[in-house]
Amino acid sequence: MIFWLRSDGWNHQSGLGTRSRLVVTQLLLIRPRPQEDELFSSWLVRLAWSNGEKLHVFCRNRLKMSRGTWYRDPDRLAGPETIKLSAAATGLSEDCLLATTLSNYEGALYERHVRDGVARWIMPIGVKNRSRYLHGQQCCVDCLREDAAPYFRRFWRVAFMVACPRHGRLLLDACPSCGAPVSFHEGDFARRFTSDACLITRCSHCLMDLRQHVAPAAEPEFVRFQSDLAAAITTRWSVLPGDTAIYSLAFFDGLHHLLRVLSSNTKTRHIRTLLLHDESQFAFPTPFATSAMRFENLRVHDRYVLMKLLVRVMADWPWRFCEYCHRAHLSRSELMDYRRPCPYWLESEMKWHLNNHSYHPSVAERQAVKGYLSAHGMSCSTNNVARWLGAWYVSHGKERGLAEKPAC
Repeated sequence: MIFWLRSDGWNHQSGLGTRSRLVVTQLLLIRPRPQEDELFSSWLVRLAWSNGEKLHVFCRNRLKMSRGTWYRDPDRLAGPETIKLSAAATGLSEDCLLATTLSNYEGALYERHVRDGVARWIMPIGVKNRSRYLHGQQCCVDCLREDAAPYFRRFWRVAFMVACPRHGRLLLDACPSCGAPVSFHEGDFARRFTSDACLITRCSHCLMDLRQHVAPAAEPEFVRFQSDLAAAITTRWSVLPGDTAIYSLAFFDGLHHLLRVLSSNTKTRHIRTLLLHDESQFAFPTPFATSAMRFENLRVHDRYVLMKLLVRVMADWPWRFCEYCHRAHLSRSELMDYRRPCPYWLESEMKWHLNNHSYHPSVAERQAVKGYLSAHGMSCSTNNVARWLGAWYVSHGKERGLAEKPAC
């Protein structure tokens, strides 16, 4: 079947018409639809191999994609042109394919999708010459084992997803045999294409089938927390302790700030040390060589440790968090990151419970107290007004060499 693509959409045509506005595109014979929450790169691999072609030749010749598609992160990089070409070759809607990309998390996990550079909550895969050297791709071996047609989920690229909400086991971010990063798209590299050799579940280096691995189980409380996070991504709403509904974007921004506090090796590391000490565990210095490292750069077991601490902190919000901050002698200013705004549900608690600054009455408060004292025939001096407001006497400031406060 032959379709002709106009600038304003698809049409069946009996003739070519104006060749300058028409592009001849052949619809693929085998066109598997993206499965539930499937990752865009996973769907491309299944599409190419089901048509009996190698991935990169298929994307270049059949889908007319640029040569640099797989030299970067296609799940983050996929733009309107790539989606349009893929939809044209498969007959699928562009909205259906756009839902497989990481840009669809915009407005739920982060405010704006970043195609290049650092992206909040999205783990980097580290592409070099089409191969991956970072462990940014995870998978649940139980999910792959149960799939009729195995595929990789989109939420496996999210940093806080450490355990599978369905099976309750930790995700896998490297081959258990050779330790190579999970890189399913390299299955047809430098080898003859056959259905046996090119399986999406095989390690591209040692050819071990990842489905043979048995992942360790996570704690039930942690699995429930992961399920709530997965539901918040879908519904775009979350519920804080006390039945306070909050928009998912603000909720995940606050969680990211708390994880930054827990994973840092600066003074805030004392909170992590106290939490681990109360669980009779050794201190856990995160492998951050520089301040540019982030929670998203950590391996799955390191993130599992920090996420368990986050579960403990959020279980009795905000009292347990404030308790550990007081024990670690941390104030609000030491916990804030002034380079970006902090969501209100987190900043309000830190401002109320962890503010070590002295109380400074406003001008309106001073005027109100002065009016009350005057009406009852009492002294309206600056010192007396300050005493009624619970502030220091002016004379204390003089003794410390401070300038005298102006009279009300």
